[in-house]
Amino acid sequence: MLSGRGRKTSAEKATLLFGALRRYRLALE
Repeated sequence: MLSGRGRKTSAEKATLLFGALRRYRLALE
């Protein structure tokens, strides 16, 4: 349970980070 929960959080965090990075890159350009 804990493992699955942590895994889900990690995936969500990665997605959010990726989106933020992409946005930042676009803003720079």
